[in-house]
Amino acid sequence: MGNGVSKSNAGVKLPKRLVNRQMLRSIFVLFVDKILNFSKLDAMD
Repeated sequence: MGNGVSKSNAGVKLPKRLVNRQMLRSIFVLFVDKILNFSKLDAMD
């Protein structure tokens, strides 16, 4: 489930609730990961 194409294709088949939950979860994980990466860079400086 790396690329967005497979995600959008799966989204058509899956129920909207499940898709929204998956999307929110993946977005949240990416958001937290970016924050952690930024804090690591700040700590290095």
